[in-house]
Amino acid sequence: MLPNGSKLWRLDFRFDGRRLTASFGPYPDISLEVARQANARARAMIRAGVNPIAEKRVALQTAKVARATTFGLVADELLEKLAREEKAAAIIGKRSWLLKELAAPLADRPVNAITPVGILSVLQDVEGKGHLETARRLRASIGQVMRLAIATGRATSDPTPELRGAIAAPKTTHRAANTDKPGACRLMQAIDGYNRRIVNAAMQVMAYCFPRPGECRLARWPEVGLDAAVWIIPAARTKMRREHRIPHSRQGVAAFQTLHGYSGHWNDLCFPGQRSHTRPISETPSALRCALWASHRRK
Repeated sequence: MLPNGSKLWRLDFRFDGRRLTASFGPYPDISLEVARQANARARAMIRAGVNPIAEKRVALQTAKVARATTFGLVADELLEKLAREEKAAAIIGKRSWLLKELAAPLADRPVNAITPVGILSVLQDVEGKGHLETARRLRASIGQVMRLAIATGRATSDPTPELRGAIAAPKTTHRAANTDKPGACRLMQAIDGYNRRIVNAAMQVMAYCFPRPGECRLARWPEVGLDAAVWIIPAARTKMRREHRIPHSRQGVAAFQTLHGYSGHWNDLCFPGQRSHTRPISETPSALRCALWASHRRK
């Protein structure tokens, strides 16, 4: 009997030199006959060298996995796995949008009963709206869910490879790049002529240091390292989750030094937004488009 008055069927035993206690459930919910049967099974396991407590945990986990048989539940497990792998929040957010919103018609279906036709119907809904690249990414994300289901014994096959070529492929549009000295000169002149100081500095830093856009807009003064001439981007903000070191050029240092005169006294953010100094500049590329447009106008 426990201090709170409840009664449990229990078995005290020793396993690998440790004293352990197995519980078979409360009395009177568990009858004497059922408790005796559980006790006999546990003792048989102990004689066979098997820990009945560990075996019970495995059985409970197996049953839990077996109950999560719908596509939506396996998709939730995939998102949790990405979070444990410390994938970027943007990656998890996009994957969640694809699987929870666009693949919603599959959510309640048993994952082992999902067919190529069922997936194709979902993909064609997206394709019909002209979102060809999104449809391609959706097929890949559904494939990830199906492969996780196969690995955990809840599905026997992944139908997504059979759908290759079943939907229209997105047309790749190659953007013209300034690959010669006059073109690069026009671009930098256009950036210099843009009249928003913070955005102007961000575009200069992008040109001189070549960080990813997210790494640039979220930059903080303690990591810039102007004295050491090395910008150390922490692993938490990089795509590959590894610390990234960018040596500063003379022009990059000058751009950061000029920027410090504008935003260095507000907070740690190098590129604070116009409406709030506690938030970085927007991730939309409109400012850069303006500069690019201006550079082409000068040709």
